[in-house]
Amino acid sequence: DGGGGGDGSDLGRSVGSLIGDDDNTPVVTRYKIEWSERPDFAPESSESFVLSDLRRLSYRLVCLRRHTVYFCRVAGINIVGVGAFSEPAWARLSSWKDVYAARPAAAGAAAGVA
Repeated sequence: DGGGGGDGSDLGRSVGSLIGDDDNTPVVTRYKIEWSERPDFAPESSESFVLSDLRRLSYRLVCLRRHTVYFCRVAGINIVGVGAFSEPAWARLSSWKDVYAARPAAAGAAAGVA
């Protein structure tokens, strides 16, 4: 399994963990971040961004739709070219409002949730 489900913040944490910090790899000068609604990253369903500022290894995906599964992967770029992509992480975007709306009222009361 390449990642975990959850809200959009889970996907952001997964992207950060895809980058890693292996000392045995060639010097990376940029990262290519790719996301898609399809696990095969078909070009018609994928978008990408090249992260050039390596002082901040994060990127916020915006304009994503709730209740949609997104897959994300990262590849290092250096003078040789683009490396192999990581195993994809995935997340389904939702909100806390959706979580609370889906919980039966009796279950919340029984668990001591007000």
